[in-house]
Order: sequence, then structure tokens, then C-alpha cells
Amino acid sequence: MKQLQMQYREIASLHVRDAHPRKHPEKQLKKLTQAISASGIVMPLVIDGEGTVFAGAARLEALKRLGITTAPVLLVEHLCEAELRAYALADNRIAEDGDWDEALLKVELTYLIESDVDIDLEVTGFGGAEIDNLLIIENIPPEPAEPALAPEEIVISQPGDVWLAGSHRVMCGSSLCPEQIAVLMSGATATLHISDPPYNVPTQGHISVGDDAGHGDFAMAAGEMTPEEFTDFLRQSLLGLSSVCGNGSLHYIFMDWRHIRELLEAVDTVYAHLINLCVWAKTNGGMGSFYRSQHELIAVAKKGSEPHINNVQLGANGRYRTNVWRYAGMNTFSVDREETLAVHPTVKPTAMIIDAILDASNLGDIVLDGFLGSGTTLLAAEQTGRVCRGMELDPRYADVAIRRWEALTGNHAIHEASGKTFSEVSANTEVDLEEVLS
Repeated sequence: MKQLQMQYREIASLHVRDAHPRKHPEKQLKKLTQAISASGIVMPLVIDGEGTVFAGAARLEALKRLGITTAPVLLVEHLCEAELRAYALADNRIAEDGDWDEALLKVELTYLIESDVDIDLEVTGFGGAEIDNLLIIENIPPEPAEPALAPEEIVISQPGDVWLAGSHRVMCGSSLCPEQIAVLMSGATATLHISDPPYNVPTQGHISVGDDAGHGDFAMAAGEMTPEEFTDFLRQSLLGLSSVCGNGSLHYIFMDWRHIRELLEAVDTVYAHLINLCVWAKTNGGMGSFYRSQHELIAVAKKGSEPHINNVQLGANGRYRTNVWRYAGMNTFSVDREETLAVHPTVKPTAMIIDAILDASNLGDIVLDGFLGSGTTLLAAEQTGRVCRGMELDPRYADVAIRRWEALTGNHAIHEASGKTFSEVSANTEVDLEEVLS
């Protein structure tokens, strides 16, 4: 067998045949460019004596896009043009007959995730939705029963506290305060923002809260604001939260029909585009007169001009999604209704937030929630391999979010300032309370 010659050639001296039959769509070229940018050139192009590329046409285009001027080549001189053209067809066609062993593919991807080397998984050629389908969706564990809201006198979290829940950060603070948002983010940038701000309605008479749930009104925006004040409240909080999100990030903001006008006015001044207005269609009607409310609205907006992550792709990745989201609300007659409403009066189904996260973020991305409530976004991020940054003003709900995460994972949240676990701080608080009462 004739020995092949390995050489380096100027990119400008290489060319592809005009009759090259293999098409290379933009999506493939972007993947190749990303892979070469990450790993360098590890595979030579196959050329003839005239500099015609018979294997590696797409790689040649990727090299040009990256501004690379020289490339390794294998000079093939023992084949005539007909034999080289036959080889080029075989090089492209035979690879199509292969298949993936999904079990071993999961092992490889998991190894890359857990390795000490910081590798963007998309350099493997697998997109975010494909990776989610392989590693996340089938492995989402059932959600544990939620802990009940603690009495007001037994509050663990204090304003300004930051809890480290694995890779997540939860802060007891205000999304109206840029300084506290900066502390929460700790220099990171969010890829996705999902928030359920208060709706400027009182809890009693407007929200189903279960029997003896012990919920008072929210700490702010509980019906005391005028439409103008509520619009400004939303605008200021969204401005602060969007400032720590990336260009092209999507922002999902929940609201009821009574105040959708104020939300859309705020969204219009903060974001570059309103992408859609989704409807959470619940299985049963809630409280209300004349027409009982059976839905909530979700404004989906985009920051900046960069393309947003789109893992739906019109169902190409197995995600068939519309702007009508059908999930049971907490006003259904389920066996765990009272337990769930004891946690938070407007708790969202974790499955609904999981789906939104899978739609518009990738593995390892940061998901921001400026109104964390009982921690549904925290749990959804944990279950999808994302990283949550959650802000909650009410210390009682911050406690609930931490307890739910600990119940889900079996791990302990750490108080950032003291280094103590949540249970250790809780024990100290209860001892202090007993001393005061005695």
C-alpha cells in the first residue's frame, strides 16, 4: 500500500469540486466551526495533487470562517480522479449507516459533564435539546411532599441571607434592589429568567389558599398599589433582573388577567421584543364572580438582539409546544391540594416550569427567579441540570424553598456567611426562641 503524505497547505490554495454532491446546511457548518474552535484541527483534509478537496469540504468552509490560513492535508496520489470521486461518495455515505448506542452515549456525555475540564457539550455536535432528551427528561424524579409553611415566630432566613443549595444560590432579599441582585448573582449571568411576581391582589377573596393555610397577604403588591404604582413596581424589578441576564435571554413573567395591562406596559419598556403571550390553562376554575378564573398569563419577552435558545424547533427535537400550557392548578381536588397550598397560595406546578426551562435553556445554564416563592424554579432547575439564582423577599417562603430543595435532594443547604447548614441554623433559632419564651 502506498504511503500517504502528510503536509500543510495554504487554505487559499485548496478548493472543492463544483460538482460536489454533498450539501452542508448552515446548522452543520456552525457545529463544525464550534468544534474546531474548541479542539483545533485534529483531522486532515484529503486532497489530490491539484489541491482539490475530496474529503473535508465542510471542514474547509469552517476553517475559512475561523480565519485559519493553513491546514493539514493528506495528499493522495495513488488514486485516479474516478477512484477519488468514488472514495468521496463512500466517505460521506457509509457514515450514515451507523447508529448510536444510547446507553454508552449517555455514559460519554455524563463523563464529560463530571470531568474537571470545562467543556461546552455542544462541541460534541449534540444540541441542548438532544442532550436533555438523553440525560434529563427520562430521569426527572417524582417531587416529594412539600413541607408546610412554618409559624411566623419560627423563621430561619433573615433579610440579606444567602443560602448555597448545591450549585444554586437563594437569597432572602428584594428584586427591587440592584445591590442585592448583584449579591445573588455573584458575578454570573443568567441565560433564562422565570418570575411569578405578586399580582397586586389580596390573598383572601382572590386566591384559593386551602383550609387554615395561614397565608397572609404578600409582603408587597398585595392590592395596595394603584395601576401606575404597580406598573412602576414591575418595571423596576424587571429592569434590575434583566440587567444580569444575557443578550438573547428569554424572560417568562406570570400575571393574572386583572393586571396583564400593567405587565405588558412594563415589558414594553424593559425588553426588546415580546415573543409571545402564553396561557396556563388549568383543569378547574378558581375563585371569582361571573366567570371563574381558570387561567394565568405568561408574557415571554426577549432581551437584546441576539438569537434566543430555541429547543422547541417546531417539534424537531420531540418538543411539541404551543402557547397554551395545560397543567393542573392547585384548585383541583387532588389528594395533595391542602399540603401544596399550605406551602404557598399561588404555587406553580414544577412540571410546567421544567418544560419552560427545557424550552429555552441548556444544561448547566443559569435560571434566574426574582420572586422565588416556595421554590418551584429551584426544584425545576435541580431536576433539569440547570443552576438557579432565586430571590425571595419573605423569609418564611425562603425557608420553604430551602426545605423543599433539601427534601428533593437529600442534601443540606449552607448559610453562606456562617458556613452552617440550614438545619444547624434552624436548631439555633429554635433554642433562642425557647430561651425568649421561658
